[in-house]
Amino acid sequence: MKKYLLIVMTLGLFACQTETENPSESGGGNNSINNKELDDLKAENLDLKHQIAVKDSMYNYYAAYMNDIRSNLDLIQGKQKNLFDKTANPEMLSATDPNIVEDIQALGKLLNDNQAKIAKLKAEIKNNNTQMSAFEEMIISLSEEVEMKNMEIFQLQQEMENMDAAFGELFEAFKETSESLETTTNALNTAYFAYGTKKELLDNNVITTEGGFIGIGKIKELADNFNHDYFTEVNIMDLKEIPLGFEKVEMVTTHPSSSYEFKGDGQITKLVINDPKAFWSISKYLVMVVK
Repeated sequence: MKKYLLIVMTLGLFACQTETENPSESGGGNNSINNKELDDLKAENLDLKHQIAVKDSMYNYYAAYMNDIRSNLDLIQGKQKNLFDKTANPEMLSATDPNIVEDIQALGKLLNDNQAKIAKLKAEIKNNNTQMSAFEEMIISLSEEVEMKNMEIFQLQQEMENMDAAFGELFEAFKETSESLETTTNALNTAYFAYGTKKELLDNNVITTEGGFIGIGKIKELADNFNHDYFTEVNIMDLKEIPLGFEKVEMVTTHPSSSYEFKGDGQITKLVINDPKAFWSISKYLVMVVK
């Protein structure tokens, strides 16, 4: 009887040990699931940081353009007043007056610059997937101000032409010259940047599987399948810094190290371009891999 009881107790102890081990095995499975969930959360957090950084960068980009337009409007107002005051004394009005010629020349450049910047802002907002309704409303309002000012200058031009037809020729000549100059200047000052995780850049056909930028290196021209739409177009004279907010940032394209620096304590918060001319001298494209 004692022997039988010992056997039963031994079997019972073995069963208890088995039951104790099973939850441990189950816990290992949960740890695996938890690790996957943690990795997913980290990836989502990085993606969210990327979206916020892109949005901040676009806000700064749009704000710089809008500030330029408002500054132009102030300058136009001053030139407009100068010319208006001259029309009050027709006998003093001359198409050969160097001050008047200079004011008309400046007006042509400023008006064209505003038109180009408004057109660019509208195109950028239209092609940008980021929700920026506040900026859209501001751009619409600013566009109306620009159009109103254009009408005022047109009326001033008509008034001056009625006094002397030569003024009409001056306005047209300087308008054509400034348009050509604006086009050339924009082309020289236009650059593009993009950043994302290695997977994002690979998926969007920005970098190669080796980690290099498509079109940079031995190939001097961009490949046919290069995804230009993934990049943000900027004016190199306006772009002073790019907000980031990542633990690690790696340059893919080549830029002189003395022309820029990364800022941040523990985390890289932004890229600061100290010397735009030097920074963009090797390539008008900037690509960064973030982690």
